[in-house]
Order: sequence, then C-alpha cells, then structure tokens
Amino acid sequence: MPIKPNISWLFDTKALKIAPADKPFWYTSGLIGPYYINTQFLCGGESKAVELLALIDAEQDKHETFHSVMLSALEAVYIDHQIYHDVIDSMAAAIRDQIGLDQVDYISGGQRRDWFFAPLIGKRLGKPVLYIYNDMSMYDEAGKSVEKLDGARVVNTADLLTVGSSYTKKWIPALMQRGARMIASVNGVDRLQGGMDNLKTAGVETVISLFSVQLSLFDQALSRGYIDQGQYDLVKSYLSDPFASMRSFLVAHPEFLATAQQADEKTKARVEKLISEDLYKLKDR
Repeated sequence: MPIKPNISWLFDTKALKIAPADKPFWYTSGLIGPYYINTQFLCGGESKAVELLALIDAEQDKHETFHSVMLSALEAVYIDHQIYHDVIDSMAAAIRDQIGLDQVDYISGGQRRDWFFAPLIGKRLGKPVLYIYNDMSMYDEAGKSVEKLDGARVVNTADLLTVGSSYTKKWIPALMQRGARMIASVNGVDRLQGGMDNLKTAGVETVISLFSVQLSLFDQALSRGYIDQGQYDLVKSYLSDPFASMRSFLVAHPEFLATAQQADEKTKARVEKLISEDLYKLKDR
C-alpha cells in the first residue's frame, strides 16, 4: 500500500520553516512573509541537500558520468534517510497508480533541484531519465545529447511548483522541440500560486503534488504542535492576502523595521529595498 504523505516530513527536515509570530522572514524581493519552503531539504535534510547541490554543480557538465554519479549519491540517501525514502516511494506510487506506467515513456527533471528526485524515481519505475538544462539542452542517462523524442510521453518530477515558469519557459518547450509531450508533473510541494493552471494551459494533463500550501496544512501543523497559535494566525492572514497581512503587521510593529536595519548586511539591503520602493505602501497610511 502506498505511503500517505505526512506533514512531519516537511517539519522534521525543515523543508518548511515557520517564522515566529513577531518576526516574519525577509525574502530576497524585499517583501516579508511567515514561511520558507526548501523542498530539496526532503532529501536528507539541509546539510545533505547543500552537499548534493554542490555535487550537481561539480558534475553536471560531465554528461557521460553525471547520471551514475547522481544516482549513486541519491541511492545512499534513500537507504539512510527514511523521509527521503518515503518521499521517493510516494512520488513513484503517484505516477504508477494515478497515471499508469504504460502511459509513460520517460521521467524528466529540470536543472537543478528536480534532479534530487528524477533519477531515483526513474529507476524505481524502470523508466529512462531525461536531464533538461536551463539552456533547454537535454541529455539521457548515458550522457548523450537528446535531439529527437518523436511521440514520447514524459512525466516531469520537481521539488516545488510555484507559478510554473520554469516549466512553461524551459522544460515543456524543450520537450516539444524534440517531438515529445509532457503528460504530467509530479511535485513535492505546490505553493498554489497558479502553477497548476499554467501547466494545464500549457497542455500538461495531470499535475500531482505531495503537499499543497493551504490552510489545511497549517491546521494539521497546529493540531500536532509543529506551530503555535500566533504562528498559525500569521500564516492564516498571509494566505488570505499576502500584501494586506504583512502591511498590517508592519503598521502594528513599527519596531520590526528599525530592528532589521541593525541586522546583517543582507537583511539591511532587503529593508532598504522595502523602504525605498515603498513595497507595502506605508507612506499612504
């Protein structure tokens, strides 16, 4: 019987981090918010994920050996880390049970974080793997450049679905240029920011995610003690209206910006961006 995805996977690996109620996180954009999502941490935790990204950076252009190197590293994590083991098995089961192996010719993954999942899922399902690069070049498991895939049906596995821009601008066109069709997308987390609709508009028939960032996820987190009531309330208001909720927070906590201006240089730069561009329209209040 397939393993049912468990929110403990997200919290135990810190793939999902929730900010204290009085200290939202700073995002690169200069905006603030109550959570960070690093889905790649499902692959053995933060330190292992960092290690694997470094491995990808070092090996990704050595096409003839890249697949074997990546598969070996992921197999070791699969054996040693129960959560990653269960994530891979759950994603593979979703493809097998909800799509059907007779409908799938290839498993693909886009550069770079999709490669935490695609090689091992391909092996578990007995399907060859396609590595799609940001420049839309593509290589098979033997490291050969893939130029034709006439009529092939492909399932892409990914860490995170947001608006789906990598899919619609790179992965889907790269497959279409070679005569293939992406029939499905299987993701670790869907942020529910329009990605599913965008993929379906682009012709992807099936979109499956182990987790979706919606209030029911945080209902479970609160009931199981992963977050407290203050964190829950902050997340709930943010999910309802990210802009209005964080603007209200800043108005109610004027000390937040002042404190952040005394923090590290990265945070200072984000504070400056928020203030100089008036990202929350604080001058209008």
